[in-house]
Amino acid sequence: MGRNLPYAIADELDAADRTVTEALRAGRKLTADEKAHIQRVLTAASEAKADAALADEIDAMRHASASGGAAGAGRTDGLGAKLLRAGLHLKRNPSVTIDGFDALVGRKAPTIPAADDISAVAPTSVAPLGRDARLLWPNMDRRPVEPGTTAVDDFRQSGSRTVTGSVERSSVAAVTEKASLDVTVTAVTEPLKQAAILVREIPNVLLEGERLWLDFFDQEARFQIDRALDAHVLAQILAASPPFGNTGTGLVAQIRQGVAAMRGAGASPNLLVVDGDDAASLDLSEDAAGGLIFPVRDTGSASPVWGLRVVEVAGATDPMILDTRQLGPLYIGALRVDLDPFTGFSRNTTTLRAEVGVLQHVRAAYAARRIAAA
Repeated sequence: MGRNLPYAIADELDAADRTVTEALRAGRKLTADEKAHIQRVLTAASEAKADAALADEIDAMRHASASGGAAGAGRTDGLGAKLLRAGLHLKRNPSVTIDGFDALVGRKAPTIPAADDISAVAPTSVAPLGRDARLLWPNMDRRPVEPGTTAVDDFRQSGSRTVTGSVERSSVAAVTEKASLDVTVTAVTEPLKQAAILVREIPNVLLEGERLWLDFFDQEARFQIDRALDAHVLAQILAASPPFGNTGTGLVAQIRQGVAAMRGAGASPNLLVVDGDDAASLDLSEDAAGGLIFPVRDTGSASPVWGLRVVEVAGATDPMILDTRQLGPLYIGALRVDLDPFTGFSRNTTTLRAEVGVLQHVRAAYAARRIAAA
Protein backbone atom coordinates (compact mmCIF):
# COMPACT_ATOMS: atom_id res chain seq x y z
CA MET A 1 0.00 0.00 0.00
CA GLY A 2 1.73 3.22 -1.15
CA ARG A 3 1.61 6.39 0.83
CA ASN A 4 -0.48 9.32 -0.42
CA LEU A 5 1.00 12.14 -2.50
CA PRO A 6 1.49 15.43 -0.62
CA TYR A 7 -1.73 17.44 -0.66
CA ALA A 8 -0.10 20.38 -2.47
CA ILE A 9 0.80 18.17 -5.44
CA ALA A 10 -2.58 16.42 -5.36
CA ASP A 11 -4.29 19.81 -5.52
CA GLU A 12 -2.09 20.85 -8.45
CA LEU A 13 -3.03 17.65 -10.29
CA ASP A 14 -6.72 18.38 -9.69
CA ALA A 15 -6.25 21.91 -11.03
CA ALA A 16 -4.44 20.60 -14.12
CA ASP A 17 -7.24 18.13 -14.74
CA ARG A 18 -9.81 20.92 -14.56
CA THR A 19 -7.79 23.02 -17.02
CA VAL A 20 -7.67 20.20 -19.58
CA THR A 21 -11.37 19.41 -19.10
CA GLU A 22 -12.40 23.04 -19.57
CA ALA A 23 -10.27 23.32 -22.74
CA LEU A 24 -11.85 20.20 -24.21
CA ARG A 25 -15.36 21.44 -23.46
CA ALA A 26 -14.57 24.82 -25.01
CA GLY A 27 -13.06 23.19 -28.09
CA ARG A 28 -9.81 25.09 -27.75
CA LYS A 29 -6.15 24.10 -27.56
CA LEU A 30 -4.07 24.48 -24.45
CA THR A 31 -1.89 27.56 -24.38
CA ALA A 32 1.89 27.23 -24.17
CA ASP A 33 1.84 28.44 -20.56
CA GLU A 34 -0.85 25.90 -19.65
CA LYS A 35 1.10 23.08 -21.27
CA ALA A 36 4.31 24.09 -19.50
CA HIS A 37 2.55 24.33 -16.14
CA ILE A 38 0.86 20.93 -16.54
CA GLN A 39 4.18 19.35 -17.53
CA ARG A 40 5.83 20.77 -14.39
CA VAL A 41 3.01 19.38 -12.24
CA LEU A 42 3.32 15.92 -13.84
CA THR A 43 7.09 15.92 -13.33
CA ALA A 44 6.72 16.94 -9.68
CA ALA A 45 4.06 14.27 -9.12
CA SER A 46 6.26 11.60 -10.71
CA GLU A 47 9.20 12.57 -8.50
CA ALA A 48 7.02 12.66 -5.38
CA LYS A 49 5.64 9.22 -6.22
CA ALA A 50 9.16 7.81 -6.60
CA ASP A 51 10.24 9.43 -3.32
CA ALA A 52 7.18 8.01 -1.56
CA ALA A 53 7.88 4.51 -2.89
CA LEU A 54 11.48 4.72 -1.68
CA ALA A 55 10.36 5.99 1.73
CA ASP A 56 7.85 3.12 1.97
CA GLU A 57 10.59 0.60 1.22
CA ILE A 58 12.92 2.11 3.83
CA ASP A 59 10.05 2.25 6.33
CA ALA A 60 9.18 -1.41 5.75
CA MET A 61 12.80 -2.49 6.21
CA ARG A 62 13.13 -0.42 9.38
CA HIS A 63 9.92 -1.87 10.79
CA ALA A 64 11.01 -5.41 9.96
CA SER A 65 14.31 -4.82 11.74
CA ALA A 66 12.57 -3.45 14.83
CA SER A 67 10.00 -6.24 15.02
CA GLY A 68 12.26 -9.10 13.96
CA GLY A 69 9.76 -10.12 11.30
CA ALA A 70 9.33 -9.84 7.58
CA ALA A 71 9.32 -6.47 5.90
CA GLY A 72 5.99 -4.73 6.42
CA ALA A 73 4.82 -7.23 9.05
CA GLY A 74 2.15 -5.84 11.33
CA ARG A 75 1.44 -2.79 9.13
CA THR A 76 -1.49 -4.17 7.15
CA ASP A 77 -3.85 -5.33 9.88
CA GLY A 78 -3.90 -2.31 12.18
CA LEU A 79 -6.69 0.25 12.50
CA GLY A 80 -4.81 2.75 10.34
CA ALA A 81 -4.36 0.31 7.45
CA LYS A 82 -8.02 -0.71 7.56
CA LEU A 83 -9.14 2.92 7.43
CA LEU A 84 -6.85 3.50 4.43
CA ARG A 85 -8.34 0.49 2.65
CA ALA A 86 -11.81 1.86 3.38
CA GLY A 87 -10.85 5.04 1.51
CA LEU A 88 -10.56 7.52 4.39
CA HIS A 89 -8.86 10.67 3.06
CA LEU A 90 -8.54 14.07 4.67
CA LYS A 91 -9.91 15.95 1.64
CA ARG A 92 -11.46 13.51 -0.81
CA ASN A 93 -13.30 11.23 1.63
CA PRO A 94 -13.16 12.53 5.22
CA SER A 95 -15.81 10.14 6.58
CA VAL A 96 -15.96 6.34 6.47
CA THR A 97 -17.88 3.65 8.29
CA ILE A 98 -16.34 0.19 8.69
CA ASP A 99 -17.04 -3.03 10.55
CA GLY A 100 -16.10 -2.19 14.14
CA PHE A 101 -15.63 -5.80 15.19
CA ASP A 102 -13.26 -6.47 12.30
CA ALA A 103 -11.35 -3.21 12.87
CA LEU A 104 -10.94 -3.56 16.64
CA VAL A 105 -11.04 -7.32 17.23
CA GLY A 106 -10.35 -8.96 13.87
CA ARG A 107 -11.96 -11.85 12.04
CA LYS A 108 -8.93 -13.93 11.16
CA ALA A 109 -9.79 -17.49 10.22
CA PRO A 110 -7.63 -20.14 11.89
CA THR A 111 -4.87 -21.51 9.68
CA ILE A 112 -4.22 -25.20 10.26
CA PRO A 113 -1.04 -26.66 8.74
CA ALA A 114 -1.00 -29.96 6.89
CA ALA A 115 -0.75 -33.05 9.09
CA ASP A 116 2.79 -33.76 7.86
CA ASP A 117 3.90 -30.29 8.98
CA ILE A 118 2.70 -30.68 12.57
CA SER A 119 5.31 -31.72 15.10
CA ALA A 120 5.33 -31.62 18.87
CA VAL A 121 7.67 -28.98 20.28
CA ALA A 122 8.27 -28.44 23.97
CA PRO A 123 7.18 -24.91 24.95
CA THR A 124 9.97 -22.58 26.01
CA SER A 125 7.65 -20.64 28.31
CA VAL A 126 4.02 -20.80 29.36
CA ALA A 127 2.18 -17.68 30.51
CA PRO A 128 0.20 -18.25 33.73
CA LEU A 129 -3.56 -17.83 33.81
CA GLY A 130 -3.21 -14.63 35.79
CA ARG A 131 -1.21 -12.77 33.17
CA ASP A 132 -1.84 -9.05 33.63
CA ALA A 133 -3.45 -6.78 31.04
CA ARG A 134 -4.12 -3.06 30.71
CA LEU A 135 -7.48 -3.04 28.94
CA LEU A 136 -10.79 -4.46 30.12
CA TRP A 137 -12.94 -4.78 27.01
CA PRO A 138 -10.76 -7.33 25.12
CA ASN A 139 -11.35 -9.75 28.01
CA MET A 140 -15.13 -9.67 27.62
CA ASP A 141 -17.27 -12.06 25.55
CA ARG A 142 -17.15 -10.02 22.34
CA ARG A 143 -19.82 -10.47 19.66
CA PRO A 144 -20.09 -8.82 16.22
CA VAL A 145 -23.21 -6.91 15.19
CA GLU A 146 -24.38 -6.83 11.58
CA PRO A 147 -24.23 -3.48 9.72
CA GLY A 148 -27.34 -1.37 10.18
CA THR A 149 -28.28 -3.02 13.48
CA THR A 150 -29.41 -0.54 16.12
CA ALA A 151 -30.59 -2.94 18.83
CA VAL A 152 -29.88 -6.51 19.94
CA ASP A 153 -32.12 -9.24 21.34
CA ASP A 154 -30.83 -10.98 24.45
CA PHE A 155 -32.02 -12.04 27.89
CA ARG A 156 -31.60 -11.02 31.50
CA GLN A 157 -31.91 -13.21 34.54
CA SER A 158 -32.46 -12.56 38.22
CA GLY A 159 -33.24 -14.50 41.37
CA SER A 160 -31.32 -16.30 44.09
CA ARG A 161 -30.69 -19.42 41.93
CA THR A 162 -31.54 -21.58 44.93
CA VAL A 163 -33.24 -24.94 44.46
CA THR A 164 -36.52 -25.74 46.21
CA GLY A 165 -37.34 -29.40 46.63
CA SER A 166 -35.33 -32.52 45.95
CA VAL A 167 -33.46 -32.84 42.67
CA GLU A 168 -33.13 -36.61 43.05
CA ARG A 169 -36.38 -38.61 42.90
CA SER A 170 -37.02 -42.15 44.01
CA SER A 171 -38.03 -43.38 40.53
CA VAL A 172 -39.17 -42.17 37.13
CA ALA A 173 -42.74 -42.99 38.17
CA ALA A 174 -42.62 -40.80 41.28
CA VAL A 175 -45.52 -38.38 41.60
CA THR A 176 -43.86 -35.95 43.99
CA GLU A 177 -43.26 -32.36 42.92
CA LYS A 178 -40.12 -31.76 40.88
CA ALA A 179 -37.45 -29.43 42.22
CA SER A 180 -37.68 -25.80 41.11
CA LEU A 181 -35.00 -23.18 40.58
CA ASP A 182 -35.49 -19.63 41.86
CA VAL A 183 -34.55 -17.77 38.70
CA THR A 184 -36.43 -15.43 36.39
CA VAL A 185 -35.38 -15.15 32.76
CA THR A 186 -36.65 -12.18 30.73
CA ALA A 187 -36.26 -11.53 27.02
CA VAL A 188 -35.01 -8.01 26.34
CA THR A 189 -34.23 -5.81 23.35
CA GLU A 190 -31.54 -3.25 24.07
CA PRO A 191 -30.38 -0.44 21.78
CA LEU A 192 -26.73 -0.12 20.94
CA LYS A 193 -24.98 2.78 22.60
CA GLN A 194 -22.31 5.00 21.14
CA ALA A 195 -18.76 5.16 22.43
CA ALA A 196 -17.24 8.27 20.90
CA ILE A 197 -13.98 10.20 21.11
CA LEU A 198 -12.88 13.59 19.81
CA VAL A 199 -9.21 14.41 19.18
CA ARG A 200 -8.60 18.07 18.38
CA GLU A 201 -5.71 19.96 16.77
CA ILE A 202 -4.07 17.05 14.92
CA PRO A 203 -1.33 18.46 12.64
CA ASN A 204 -2.30 17.80 9.03
CA VAL A 205 1.19 16.46 8.32
CA LEU A 206 0.32 13.37 10.39
CA LEU A 207 -2.49 12.56 7.97
CA GLU A 208 -0.61 13.17 4.72
CA GLY A 209 2.04 10.42 4.73
CA GLU A 210 1.22 6.74 5.22
CA ARG A 211 3.90 6.06 7.84
CA LEU A 212 2.71 8.81 10.19
CA TRP A 213 -0.92 7.96 9.38
CA LEU A 214 -0.43 4.33 10.42
CA ASP A 215 1.51 5.29 13.54
CA PHE A 216 -1.13 7.79 14.66
CA PHE A 217 -4.18 5.60 14.09
CA ASP A 218 -2.54 2.43 15.43
CA GLN A 219 -1.28 4.19 18.55
CA GLU A 220 -3.03 7.32 19.81
CA ALA A 221 -6.38 6.97 17.99
CA ARG A 222 -6.62 3.28 18.87
CA PHE A 223 -5.68 4.03 22.49
CA GLN A 224 -8.47 6.59 22.81
CA ILE A 225 -11.03 4.19 21.31
CA ASP A 226 -9.87 1.45 23.69
CA ARG A 227 -10.35 3.80 26.66
CA ALA A 228 -13.84 4.74 25.46
CA LEU A 229 -14.80 1.05 25.22
CA ASP A 230 -13.41 0.38 28.71
CA ALA A 231 -15.43 3.28 30.12
CA HIS A 232 -18.59 1.91 28.49
CA VAL A 233 -18.07 -1.60 29.87
CA LEU A 234 -17.47 -0.29 33.40
CA ALA A 235 -20.52 1.98 33.26
CA GLN A 236 -22.80 -0.82 32.06
CA ILE A 237 -21.67 -3.20 34.78
CA LEU A 238 -22.08 -0.61 37.53
CA ALA A 239 -25.52 0.38 36.19
CA ALA A 240 -26.65 -3.23 36.74
CA SER A 241 -26.04 -2.78 40.52
CA PRO A 242 -23.92 -5.90 41.10
CA PRO A 243 -23.47 -7.30 44.63
CA PHE A 244 -20.77 -5.76 46.81
CA GLY A 245 -18.82 -6.42 50.01
CA ASN A 246 -15.43 -5.83 51.59
CA THR A 247 -15.15 -8.59 54.16
CA GLY A 248 -11.54 -9.20 55.21
CA THR A 249 -8.50 -7.18 56.23
CA GLY A 250 -6.51 -5.90 53.28
CA LEU A 251 -7.10 -6.19 49.55
CA VAL A 252 -5.81 -9.76 49.24
CA ALA A 253 -8.25 -11.06 51.87
CA GLN A 254 -11.12 -9.04 50.40
CA ILE A 255 -10.49 -10.49 46.96
CA ARG A 256 -10.51 -14.04 48.31
CA GLN A 257 -13.74 -13.44 50.23
CA GLY A 258 -15.29 -11.96 47.09
CA VAL A 259 -14.29 -15.00 45.07
CA ALA A 260 -15.93 -17.23 47.69
CA ALA A 261 -19.15 -15.19 47.61
CA MET A 262 -19.36 -15.34 43.82
CA ARG A 263 -18.70 -19.06 43.72
CA GLY A 264 -21.44 -19.50 46.29
CA ALA A 265 -23.83 -17.73 43.91
CA GLY A 266 -22.90 -20.06 41.07
CA ALA A 267 -20.39 -17.85 39.29
CA SER A 268 -16.85 -18.79 38.32
CA PRO A 269 -14.85 -15.54 38.48
CA ASN A 270 -11.92 -15.20 36.12
CA LEU A 271 -11.10 -11.46 36.06
CA LEU A 272 -10.02 -8.90 38.66
CA VAL A 273 -10.41 -5.24 37.69
CA VAL A 274 -8.39 -2.68 39.67
CA ASP A 275 -7.11 0.85 39.22
CA GLY A 276 -3.43 1.78 39.30
CA ASP A 277 -3.27 2.34 43.07
CA ASP A 278 -4.94 -0.97 43.93
CA ALA A 279 -2.76 -2.78 41.38
CA ALA A 280 0.35 -1.41 43.09
CA SER A 281 -1.05 -2.35 46.52
CA LEU A 282 -1.66 -5.88 45.30
CA ASP A 283 1.78 -6.20 43.73
CA LEU A 284 3.50 -4.97 46.90
CA SER A 285 1.55 -7.15 49.35
CA GLU A 286 4.00 -8.79 51.77
CA ASP A 287 3.92 -11.99 53.78
CA ALA A 288 4.81 -12.28 57.47
CA ALA A 289 8.52 -12.45 56.65
CA GLY A 290 8.38 -9.23 54.62
CA GLY A 291 8.66 -10.91 51.23
CA LEU A 292 6.35 -10.23 48.31
CA ILE A 293 3.37 -12.59 48.20
CA PHE A 294 3.22 -12.64 44.42
CA PRO A 295 6.07 -13.18 41.93
CA VAL A 296 7.86 -10.12 40.63
CA ARG A 297 6.92 -9.23 37.04
CA ASP A 298 10.52 -9.37 35.81
CA THR A 299 10.69 -13.09 36.61
CA GLY A 300 8.37 -13.71 33.66
CA SER A 301 5.15 -14.38 35.51
CA ALA A 302 2.27 -12.36 36.87
CA SER A 303 0.09 -12.58 39.95
CA PRO A 304 -2.22 -15.60 39.63
CA VAL A 305 -4.71 -14.41 42.26
CA TRP A 306 -6.74 -17.62 42.59
CA GLY A 307 -6.94 -17.98 38.82
CA LEU A 308 -7.97 -14.35 38.23
CA ARG A 309 -6.44 -12.36 35.41
CA VAL A 310 -5.52 -8.94 36.80
CA VAL A 311 -6.59 -5.99 34.64
CA GLU A 312 -5.45 -2.48 35.55
CA VAL A 313 -8.07 -0.05 34.25
CA ALA A 314 -8.01 3.73 34.47
CA GLY A 315 -11.27 4.96 35.98
CA ALA A 316 -12.10 1.81 37.97
CA THR A 317 -13.49 3.32 41.18
CA ASP A 318 -13.56 0.09 43.22
CA PRO A 319 -11.87 -3.27 42.69
CA MET A 320 -14.28 -5.61 40.92
CA ILE A 321 -14.35 -9.35 40.30
CA LEU A 322 -16.00 -10.63 37.12
CA ASP A 323 -17.15 -13.88 35.60
CA THR A 324 -16.94 -12.78 31.98
CA ARG A 325 -18.55 -15.98 30.70
CA GLN A 326 -21.79 -15.50 32.64
CA LEU A 327 -21.86 -11.70 32.84
CA GLY A 328 -23.03 -11.15 29.28
CA PRO A 329 -21.66 -10.37 25.80
CA LEU A 330 -20.04 -7.18 24.55
CA TYR A 331 -21.70 -6.36 21.22
CA ILE A 332 -19.58 -4.33 18.78
CA GLY A 333 -21.14 -2.68 15.73
CA ALA A 334 -20.03 -0.21 13.08
CA LEU A 335 -17.06 2.11 13.57
CA ARG A 336 -17.33 5.55 11.98
CA VAL A 337 -14.37 7.91 11.64
CA ASP A 338 -14.76 11.56 10.59
CA LEU A 339 -11.98 14.04 9.81
CA ASP A 340 -12.70 17.78 9.99
CA PRO A 341 -9.90 19.81 8.34
CA PHE A 342 -11.97 23.01 8.20
CA THR A 343 -12.27 24.04 11.86
CA GLY A 344 -8.48 24.29 12.14
CA PHE A 345 -7.93 25.35 8.52
CA SER A 346 -5.91 28.47 9.42
CA ARG A 347 -3.63 26.40 11.69
CA ASN A 348 -3.25 23.37 9.38
CA THR A 349 -4.86 21.10 11.95
CA THR A 350 -7.67 18.55 11.83
CA THR A 351 -10.24 17.35 14.35
CA LEU A 352 -10.88 13.61 14.51
CA ARG A 353 -14.12 12.06 15.70
CA ALA A 354 -14.50 8.31 16.06
CA GLU A 355 -17.65 6.55 17.21
CA VAL A 356 -18.49 2.88 17.52
CA GLY A 357 -21.83 1.23 18.19
CA VAL A 358 -21.38 -0.88 21.29
CA LEU A 359 -23.34 -2.54 24.07
CA GLN A 360 -22.02 -4.39 27.10
CA HIS A 361 -25.15 -6.34 27.95
CA VAL A 362 -25.37 -7.58 31.54
CA ARG A 363 -27.34 -10.80 31.67
CA ALA A 364 -26.64 -11.65 35.29
CA ALA A 365 -25.56 -9.11 37.90
CA TYR A 366 -24.30 -11.89 40.21
CA ALA A 367 -21.47 -12.47 37.70
CA ALA A 368 -19.84 -9.26 38.98
CA ARG A 369 -18.92 -8.17 42.50
CA ARG A 370 -17.61 -4.85 43.74
CA ILE A 371 -15.12 -4.90 46.60
CA ALA A 372 -16.64 -2.00 48.50
CA ALA A 373 -18.66 -1.30 51.64
CA ALA A 374 -21.62 0.11 49.71
